[in-house]
Amino acid sequence: MNKKTIAYSILMILCLALVAGCAQEQKKETIKVGAVLPMTGYAAYIGEELQEGILLAQKELQEMGINVEVVFEDSQGDAKTAVSIFNKFVDIDKPDIVITGSVVRPLIPLAEEAKLPLLATVASASDIPNQGDYIFRYFTNADIDAPVMAAYAVENVEMKTFGILHSNDEFGNSYANRFKQTVEARGGKVLADESYSFMDKDYRTQLLKIKANNADAIYLIGLDWHIVLMLQQMQELRMNQKVFAVGTIATENAIGQAGDAIEGVYVTAFCYSQLPEDYVQKFQAMHGKYPGYFTTFGYDSMKLIADAVDNKDITRENIKQGLLATNNFPGVVGDITSNAYGEMEFPICPKVIRNKQIIRLS
Repeated sequence: MNKKTIAYSILMILCLALVAGCAQEQKKETIKVGAVLPMTGYAAYIGEELQEGILLAQKELQEMGINVEVVFEDSQGDAKTAVSIFNKFVDIDKPDIVITGSVVRPLIPLAEEAKLPLLATVASASDIPNQGDYIFRYFTNADIDAPVMAAYAVENVEMKTFGILHSNDEFGNSYANRFKQTVEARGGKVLADESYSFMDKDYRTQLLKIKANNADAIYLIGLDWHIVLMLQQMQELRMNQKVFAVGTIATENAIGQAGDAIEGVYVTAFCYSQLPEDYVQKFQAMHGKYPGYFTTFGYDSMKLIADAVDNKDITRENIKQGLLATNNFPGVVGDITSNAYGEMEFPICPKVIRNKQIIRLS
């Protein structure tokens, strides 16, 4: 082997080493998250609370040496705007996963086409994760939540007849249908099924129809401010039905707003007796206030994503597989486990509000 050949061989070895080193340096070290949240419009407070939870989790992950970049965009709670944002993510920002709050269905085919994991929250309609391989949900949902409340009302509180008041949208209709199915399967009957538009604030007409049917109980479905107004208007109309409601009302803020109208209301909510003190302290230190209901879902969503790629390369496929493999992850709401379709399940329990306290029932 002459000197020229030896020199050429050494040069080739150095080049290969350089290429390998560059490839190693290019290994992705930051999880990039796109967040489509309603930061303005009718649902702005939901987007604000989700963002607060996301930012707290991001801060904690950074302190643990886990780099996370979040690109926030405002959907305004509007489907067309959310679609435009998602397309921007795909074409320009190129995140590893997208968190969406409130607008979900229109994004599902886009996420499937792009093979971009979509983690939905504040979305309670039936069967959302079943719509695609890259679709996940972390939130309370009609298929689990409503049957728990209906079964407890019939079997434990011994209610036989019901009225339902719900928002006329996918969320409200899904909860109403699953509640009715469960009640009827246990021998009860729904005598009145009334709905309202999302921005309505006067429910007296619907409430009077339910009152006229002499139902034993009423099931209220809506966001916290909807249910606060419903309870106050029920009190004004001197309705004495037992009240059952979704868990949005089970917060310190909502209880304070409702006053004595909320006394004795049954709800379904997280099984813990109160938010973990460690979470509350960290949240208050960062944001200067008590955490709202939706903050926990933003916070846990980020922690679930980080856990999905723990000790793995940061790729969309690894995030997808990691989320599907979630098993007893210790979230703020309790232990979280993904089912086969990507539904992040956690314990839901019946509770009752007495003396401004949320009390877990057996």
